[in-house]
Amino acid sequence: MKNVEYYVYILKNSETDNPFYVGKGNGSRMYYHENTVKTGKELKNKHLYYKIVKILESGYKIKYEILYKTTDEELAYKVEEKKIEELGIDNLCNLTYGGNGCRSTDEIRKKQSIAMTNRHKNDVNIVNGLKNYMKNITGKTYDEIHGSNKAKLIKDKQSLKKKGKTYEEMYGVDVAKKVKLQHSKSMTGRILSDETKKKISIANTGNLPTTGFTNRTHSKETKELLRKRFMNSNNHNFRKYIIESPQSDIYEFNGQYEIVNFFDKYNDDNNLAGNRRVSPHNLIRKKKNKGWRVIDSYRPYYIDK
Repeated sequence: MKNVEYYVYILKNSETDNPFYVGKGNGSRMYYHENTVKTGKELKNKHLYYKIVKILESGYKIKYEILYKTTDEELAYKVEEKKIEELGIDNLCNLTYGGNGCRSTDEIRKKQSIAMTNRHKNDVNIVNGLKNYMKNITGKTYDEIHGSNKAKLIKDKQSLKKKGKTYEEMYGVDVAKKVKLQHSKSMTGRILSDETKKKISIANTGNLPTTGFTNRTHSKETKELLRKRFMNSNNHNFRKYIIESPQSDIYEFNGQYEIVNFFDKYNDDNNLAGNRRVSPHNLIRKKKNKGWRVIDSYRPYYIDK
């Protein structure tokens, strides 16, 4: 069984390089606070929430620093607690001194009370700050927001998470319906630029099967497989039809197209219009129409495999 590696981390303001939060975690825990704020959700720690929003709204970034790594969780708690005492809890957004016990003092309780008292007063400023932040990043790529290295990690993680999954599997049935509807509306009436069309063309180059789409040729095995599929299908264009006229004349047709062309000419030559016209499609589907009837229809070739 693999040992879990814990670490003690510090969050800093890129403007001043001053630490404002000390935490303990594993995996991607230290990125949780900023990522939660960016999704529009609140943190339980209001001091930390307001601080992160203010930094992002001002156009600066959150800097991350790992102070200590260990497989001993209790030791990680102790290092966290010691670092908070060293920096001074008044200088941080931490509401407790950390550690497994999260010990509380009058100083900490006062700090928590202030955070809750100012919560509603600050909500308007926070919402406005988030709106400004989202406005600044709207239309920008991951590379512009996070930098190329972090952007690649985010894209790879999202791609791996969604690969091979349907919208229903990722979001649930109800949310999936909303996502599909939103995508549909965003694409309706959209006019693609020549550059976008070119990108789509390049991305689809080599895709099969689409006749005339690429210059790619099929192997003999593929051609044989396609032939068997076509000849064993119920497609009307791959069937031979024996049709009898009202005068008991017998006609043979190879596929639906020959039938349609024949009756188009027959109707025109006999000046048949409206309901008097012979419908080739009804004749094929219902086996009879206006005195004409299909005596037999079959595939001219039978494939064993």
